[in-house]
Amino acid sequence: MKKTNILYGLIVFSFFACLEDAKEIQFYGKTMGTSYTIKTAGCTFHSEEFMKKSIQKTLDDLDSEFSTYKTDSLISRFNNFNSTQWFTINYEMFEVVSLAEKVSELTDGAFDITVAAAVRHWGFGPDKIQQEPAFSQIAEDRKLIDYRNIQFRFIKEKNTYELRKTHPHVQIDLSAIAKGYSVDRVASLVRNSGCKNFMVEIGGEVKAEGKNKSNNNWSIGIESPLPDSMNVYAIAEISDKGIATSGTYRNFRIYKNQKVSHMFDPKTGKPANNNTVSASVIMKTTAEADAFATAFSVQKSEQALRTANRLGISLYLILLDKKNQFQDVQSNTLKEIRKNN
Repeated sequence: MKKTNILYGLIVFSFFACLEDAKEIQFYGKTMGTSYTIKTAGCTFHSEEFMKKSIQKTLDDLDSEFSTYKTDSLISRFNNFNSTQWFTINYEMFEVVSLAEKVSELTDGAFDITVAAAVRHWGFGPDKIQQEPAFSQIAEDRKLIDYRNIQFRFIKEKNTYELRKTHPHVQIDLSAIAKGYSVDRVASLVRNSGCKNFMVEIGGEVKAEGKNKSNNNWSIGIESPLPDSMNVYAIAEISDKGIATSGTYRNFRIYKNQKVSHMFDPKTGKPANNNTVSASVIMKTTAEADAFATAFSVQKSEQALRTANRLGISLYLILLDKKNQFQDVQSNTLKEIRKNN
């Protein structure tokens, strides 16, 4: 799935061996339980204050749609709609759910937004749960997990978007794609203002376009997966692309003296159990990168690499070997990331 500029694996650098005429404007704020940073290079705005307010409003509106922590959000109302009847949604949720289904199909179900009940019962949702769910609860949750349990449609005659469940108790969680989607929406806002060189980061998910202040590609650090470490393990140099990192080393619980992560395997209804501690994906959109990074964290590393190579996706994995040493592997198309020796 990220706080300040470093969370869930990404650290945003800004280099200042700069071009004299490249003015840098930055915007900061809070959203979705984390922080955001926007940096622009050589851009001017009619009103920086208006741009700041536009960015914040865009993010507040998206949060009111996608947050499972808000009982009146669009997603919470859908989750509490215990019916198989069609439920009216907006274009943003339609777009996110459509992309989620695409990623689910391409990853053999490793990405699945219907894991919401399992996420909540294992203590990773808004409920304050401090113990491992009973086997019977895990079994019940597993019955509800299948991305094909969600259907969506656009009714052209009414210009409305709708969503429905095949089982009334199915719930969805968009946290593994919503931040990436929000990054893309803010990037579109900044781009449409006439700015060509900028970086948008929300909770570690990043979209970079054009060049930074030093007229280079934007440098994004991939955080070391060592506990409590803020060191940079690798560096990505990107332009006109999005990058997202999913990791198991920050958001976890300890049950029965065993660490369990917030990455859920839809096939078991339990936290994923593999040796991947960090998965970074670079794609055209940050929403896609966000979703695929989650899927590749769930899949075994060999399967994740096969999937990435088959789809031509740039993937960088940090694995923990049997000697508790980190090992990095990457897909065939990856060119943007280098280890920070």
